[in-house]
Amino acid sequence: LLALFGIIALIAAPCAIANVTAGRVLVQRQDIAMLKALGFTPGQVVRMLLAQQTLLGAAGAGLGLIAARVMTLPTFVRPPDGTPVGLAPLSGAWMALNGVGTVLTVAIATVVPAWWAGRVSPVAAVQPSPPRGHLSLIARLSLLFHLPAALVLGARDSLTRRLSAGLTVFGLAIPMAMITIALTCWSTIDGFTSDPGRIGLAAPVTVSQGGLDSKQMLTLIGQDRQVRAAYPGAQFVTLLPGDNGTFIARAMGTSSRPYPFRVVQGRMFHAPNEAVAGQGFLDLMHIGVGAWISKTIDGVPVILHIVGRTIEPDNNGDVVDFGLDALNSAGSASPQLVYHLVLKPGVTAGAARAGLIAESHDRLDVQVVANPASGLRVLQVVIAVSVVILAVIALANLLTATVVGMRDHRHEVGVLAAMGLTPRQVMATLVVNTMILTAVGVAGGTVAGLVAAPRLINMQGATSGIGSGIAVSLSPAAVAEILAAALVTAATAALFLARRTTRNAGSAHLHTPGRPAPASTTRPGV
Repeated sequence: LLALFGIIALIAAPCAIANVTAGRVLVQRQDIAMLKALGFTPGQVVRMLLAQQTLLGAAGAGLGLIAARVMTLPTFVRPPDGTPVGLAPLSGAWMALNGVGTVLTVAIATVVPAWWAGRVSPVAAVQPSPPRGHLSLIARLSLLFHLPAALVLGARDSLTRRLSAGLTVFGLAIPMAMITIALTCWSTIDGFTSDPGRIGLAAPVTVSQGGLDSKQMLTLIGQDRQVRAAYPGAQFVTLLPGDNGTFIARAMGTSSRPYPFRVVQGRMFHAPNEAVAGQGFLDLMHIGVGAWISKTIDGVPVILHIVGRTIEPDNNGDVVDFGLDALNSAGSASPQLVYHLVLKPGVTAGAARAGLIAESHDRLDVQVVANPASGLRVLQVVIAVSVVILAVIALANLLTATVVGMRDHRHEVGVLAAMGLTPRQVMATLVVNTMILTAVGVAGGTVAGLVAAPRLINMQGATSGIGSGIAVSLSPAAVAEILAAALVTAATAALFLARRTTRNAGSAHLHTPGRPAPASTTRPGV
């Protein structure tokens, strides 16, 4: 997961840099044309922009490395329980490689926009050229349905510069896709913690006889109001063919009343010769659901039909489960049983353990089953930090696109006002321009994330032996909240910049550079 976030960040960063640089070229188009008119060659313009962006990239890389070193100091990195953690810092060579790589990325991402700048005509210094392009599908649909003028003009402007619009959409879609994947990972971890039965841990407490006999133990379990069900079980370490390793064979419940495993492929066992297995066991044996196996378990040969695949976190998934009657049918002696207790809703494992120990006067052996998902809590911190970083990248792309769009259409504000549009309609035109690109990028990135996240998480589960089918997708409400937050942020930024652009442009078109305002004739002190 960390590697994935790093790779996507390396993809999103050059896109953001190219978008920013292309925006600067568009905003400074007349200034660049003036330099060309004064005698600057295209090569000099390209080198100037490369040097400018590279210096900014070097400054950003230096600040980032310093911030990373400070944030990973033991003073700031502590788990919730306060345990001190020692992090191994990157060596000087790796830090230098990161810094140089960042600067080279900035330089490479600047090449194409700088080349565009070198091709700017000197004529643009005195006569700004309007954006070239064709009406987009959105603009044509707006005209077809006779939408308000502000919406039609905003839709027309949003996709006029196709390449710039594509960079903006891509720059928003990539971070949004990764944010969606990160939040799906968070949701999956929460699902493991809130519902351990999703990963085969429906029984959080196990009980063995200890100082009581079997009848007394069963009586105490049956009278405990915190226990919903109890399933007898036994576990055996079994050799693989050729003594090439071992796997875990577990008798859990009976064929008529099996332990509530989560079966994600096939079905639960219902006969003495049927069994379910984890992904790790299937991979280890090079078999699939539907295969037959013959193994010696607890000293007796047992033939089992694998009828289902379960989510299995224990022993890297190298586990096969069946009913106790499978051993009895094969002639095995009654093994020492451990009872797996499924608790009633709202009862914690700690409370159930304390109650059973108190009722047995500390003579029962009661153990709480560890949930491996508890070790993933630290990953949620990483996810939260990654979401913040990706949101900053997306916001930077959004603000760049918004500023460029406002500057690009600044000369049109006076024309729109002269056509009869009110100041609010002019602002709506500029805001719609930004909101269309934002909606396309955010929606596309969210859909891509929703499609990719379960596949990536299940792929990780399959390779680790737990098995695919562990992903918990985001709820429709969570998806709606993500989209709403992104669109509200975009609308707020666009509205703020549109108001400022409209105000500045409205006062600027009253004065021309060729006729400056007359100097004041008032004497000092009068």
